[in-house]
Amino acid sequence: MLDNTRGERLLETARDVLRDELLPALPAHQRHAALMVAHAMAIAARELNRCDDAGLNEARAAKDRQLCASIRAGGVDAGTAAAQVHAELLASTRARVELSNPKFLQKKPSFRGE
Repeated sequence: MLDNTRGERLLETARDVLRDELLPALPAHQRHAALMVAHAMAIAARELNRCDDAGLNEARAAKDRQLCASIRAGGVDAGTAAAQVHAELLASTRARVELSNPKFLQKKPSFRGE
């Protein structure tokens, strides 16, 4: 397992400098682009924090491929299989939102359908 905390801290430090020191000095028409860069850096830092086990990531990818194949084959259209797919898709979506926009989950305690 790799220690990604160094990379995560570097991204956080760079993001803080961008947001706190450089952003105020930028002309108004460039601030939105700088905020987008800062947001991307925050996502990358969270991904580094979460994705530190290559084997686990490959297992997740394999599970996603298997789920996609099952959906394409029509084998999960009803009953228990459909409920399981629904639960897996909600969990996957929640995990992605936790990386990309964790504040959203703080405002909205659950996804519709949970």
